[in-house]
Amino acid sequence: MRLTLAVTFWRQALGAVCVLVALLMAPAPARAEPSKDDVRRLTADIVCTARKTDRQFGYRYRYNVTLSVRQGSVRRLVLSQQATSKQGDEQGCRIALEDLKQEAADGAIVLREADSEAGAKSRCIVRITADDKQIRIQLGAAVQEGNDCRGGDNVMYCSPRAFWADMVIDRKRSACRPVE
Repeated sequence: MRLTLAVTFWRQALGAVCVLVALLMAPAPARAEPSKDDVRRLTADIVCTARKTDRQFGYRYRYNVTLSVRQGSVRRLVLSQQATSKQGDEQGCRIALEDLKQEAADGAIVLREADSEAGAKSRCIVRITADDKQIRIQLGAAVQEGNDCRGGDNVMYCSPRAFWADMVIDRKRSACRPVE
């Protein structure tokens, strides 16, 4: 009896392991890339605030997004982030549409710092992509050295110890959340 129970147990365990391995090896479902038309047709008015508390280090974060887009043309944009320590030290970032200029791009709305000199490497590119569920605002480009949107040629967007987080906005609820 014990031998039969042990064999049955190990067969079931082996079967569960095989199913788990098959699930882990299966390719992830493809996520549809935003199409050019999604961004060209994008019309949205978003005002949202997200908050986060880092209990381990004692920081409180506040993220604000104001975005108005009409048929893929950005009419209003104000992004800000503020980090406050338990001791009251504040560091933050702020950038507005006046600091940027919109460029033509495929599959995204691209805003580049307005104060850059012709031919210079960009120090701040803001990409806005959208699908039917969400809008994503990406600040800077990790693949390009120095493109972190902390400052342009003649302006600072962030205080010395502050950094940006990308923002994801739920279109249905107009709720935003940072993605670091």
